[in-house]
Amino acid sequence: EQAITIGQKVLQRGGNSKSSRDTIHAIGNCHIDSAWLWPYRETIRKVARSWSTTISMFEAGMPFNFAGSQVVQFSWLKQYYPTLFAALKARVGKGNFTPVGGSWVEMDTNI
Repeated sequence: EQAITIGQKVLQRGGNSKSSRDTIHAIGNCHIDSAWLWPYRETIRKVARSWSTTISMFEAGMPFNFAGSQVVQFSWLKQYYPTLFAALKARVGKGNFTPVGGSWVEMDTNI
Protein backbone atom coordinates (compact mmCIF):
# COMPACT_ATOMS: atom_id res chain seq x y z
CA GLU A 1 0.00 0.00 0.00
CA GLN A 2 2.86 2.36 0.76
CA ALA A 3 4.30 1.89 -2.75
CA ILE A 4 0.91 2.70 -4.29
CA THR A 5 0.64 5.88 -2.21
CA ILE A 6 4.13 6.99 -3.25
CA GLY A 7 3.41 6.19 -6.90
CA GLN A 8 0.18 8.18 -6.84
CA LYS A 9 2.00 11.20 -5.41
CA VAL A 10 4.66 11.02 -8.13
CA LEU A 11 2.05 10.73 -10.88
CA GLN A 12 -0.05 13.58 -9.51
CA ARG A 13 3.02 15.81 -9.34
CA GLY A 14 4.07 15.33 -12.93
CA GLY A 15 0.97 14.58 -14.95
CA ASN A 16 1.58 15.18 -18.64
CA SER A 17 3.54 18.36 -18.05
CA LYS A 18 6.81 18.66 -19.94
CA SER A 19 8.24 20.42 -16.89
CA SER A 20 7.91 17.31 -14.76
CA ARG A 21 11.21 16.12 -13.36
CA ASP A 22 9.92 12.57 -12.90
CA THR A 23 9.91 9.94 -15.61
CA ILE A 24 8.52 6.45 -15.22
CA HIS A 25 9.72 3.64 -17.49
CA ALA A 26 8.00 0.28 -17.71
CA ILE A 27 9.81 -2.53 -19.50
CA GLY A 28 8.05 -5.77 -20.38
CA ASN A 29 9.66 -9.08 -19.48
CA CYS A 30 8.52 -12.68 -19.22
CA HIS A 31 10.38 -14.77 -16.71
CA ILE A 32 10.55 -18.26 -18.19
CA ASP A 33 12.33 -20.86 -16.10
CA SER A 34 14.60 -22.61 -18.55
CA ALA A 35 14.89 -25.72 -16.38
CA TRP A 36 11.50 -26.07 -14.69
CA LEU A 37 9.39 -29.17 -14.05
CA TRP A 38 8.82 -29.88 -17.72
CA PRO A 39 11.10 -31.04 -20.57
CA TYR A 40 13.44 -28.55 -22.27
CA ARG A 41 11.43 -28.89 -25.49
CA GLU A 42 8.42 -27.42 -23.65
CA THR A 43 10.52 -24.51 -22.40
CA ILE A 44 11.70 -23.90 -25.96
CA ARG A 45 8.08 -23.79 -27.15
CA LYS A 46 7.13 -21.42 -24.32
CA VAL A 47 9.95 -19.07 -25.29
CA ALA A 48 8.85 -19.10 -28.93
CA ARG A 49 5.19 -18.49 -28.02
CA SER A 50 5.99 -15.70 -25.56
CA TRP A 51 8.34 -13.85 -27.85
CA SER A 52 6.24 -14.35 -30.98
CA THR A 53 3.35 -12.77 -29.06
CA THR A 54 5.64 -9.88 -28.19
CA ILE A 55 6.66 -9.47 -31.84
CA SER A 56 2.97 -9.52 -32.85
CA MET A 57 2.23 -6.78 -30.35
CA PHE A 58 5.07 -4.68 -31.77
CA GLU A 59 3.76 -5.24 -35.31
CA ALA A 60 0.26 -4.20 -34.20
CA GLY A 61 1.75 -0.85 -33.26
CA MET A 62 1.73 -1.20 -29.50
CA PRO A 63 4.32 1.25 -28.17
CA PHE A 64 6.36 -0.55 -25.53
CA ASN A 65 9.78 -1.97 -24.80
CA PHE A 66 10.62 -5.54 -23.86
CA ALA A 67 13.68 -7.15 -22.30
CA GLY A 68 15.01 -10.69 -22.54
CA SER A 69 17.62 -11.91 -20.11
CA GLN A 70 18.60 -15.50 -20.90
CA VAL A 71 21.24 -16.21 -23.52
CA VAL A 72 20.18 -19.87 -23.72
CA GLN A 73 16.74 -18.77 -24.90
CA PHE A 74 18.24 -16.63 -27.67
CA SER A 75 20.30 -19.67 -28.65
CA TRP A 76 17.18 -21.87 -28.79
CA LEU A 77 15.36 -19.35 -30.96
CA LYS A 78 18.28 -19.15 -33.35
CA GLN A 79 18.45 -22.95 -33.62
CA TYR A 80 14.76 -23.93 -33.66
CA TYR A 81 12.93 -20.78 -34.78
CA PRO A 82 15.32 -18.85 -37.07
CA THR A 83 12.58 -16.67 -38.58
CA LEU A 84 11.45 -15.58 -35.13
CA PHE A 85 15.08 -15.01 -34.12
CA ALA A 86 15.53 -12.73 -37.15
CA ALA A 87 12.38 -10.79 -36.23
CA LEU A 88 13.67 -10.41 -32.69
CA LYS A 89 17.03 -9.15 -33.95
CA ALA A 90 15.20 -6.59 -36.07
CA ARG A 91 13.38 -5.36 -32.97
CA VAL A 92 16.68 -5.07 -31.14
CA GLY A 93 17.84 -2.82 -33.98
CA LYS A 94 14.68 -0.70 -33.67
CA GLY A 95 15.14 -0.37 -29.92
CA ASN A 96 11.97 -2.22 -28.89
CA PHE A 97 13.64 -5.36 -27.59
CA THR A 98 16.67 -5.20 -25.33
CA PRO A 99 18.84 -8.16 -24.38
CA VAL A 100 19.84 -7.65 -20.74
CA GLY A 101 21.96 -9.51 -18.21
CA GLY A 102 24.91 -11.66 -19.00
CA SER A 103 23.96 -15.11 -17.79
CA TRP A 104 23.30 -18.25 -19.80
CA VAL A 105 20.16 -18.71 -17.69
CA GLU A 106 18.35 -16.30 -15.38
CA MET A 107 18.96 -17.22 -11.78
CA ASP A 108 16.49 -17.03 -8.92
CA THR A 109 18.62 -15.05 -6.51
CA ASN A 110 17.94 -13.06 -3.38
CA ILE A 111 20.29 -10.19 -2.64
